[in-house]
Amino acid sequence: MWNTLATTDITAEILPDEVTLLNTVQGSSSILSAILSSVTAEIQAGILVGGNQIGLPGTVPDQIRSDAIALVRWKWFCSLPKTDLQSDFRRAQHDEAVKRMEKIRDGRE
Repeated sequence: MWNTLATTDITAEILPDEVTLLNTVQGSSSILSAILSSVTAEIQAGILVGGNQIGLPGTVPDQIRSDAIALVRWKWFCSLPKTDLQSDFRRAQHDEAVKRMEKIRDGRE
């Protein structure tokens, strides 16, 4: 099933200490909307290139929802001034999501 991915889905998946850091960066939430739109479009394009059908714009398959969130979150955190948000833990989640998206794009998943 394909469902919309909203900014609230991303913010629901961040840790309390990350929320605290984000609250110190002015304009951080406005950046999130733009990143979410571009990442969902990239995901849909990759799925289509892999020979699969896609859902409505702004939606992602439930099976890769956590990967989509990891991609958006990492791009969001990296778009902000250097903070502790760009942790090894979050980088690893992003890297795993990228690997899975590459498999989908290549038609291997």
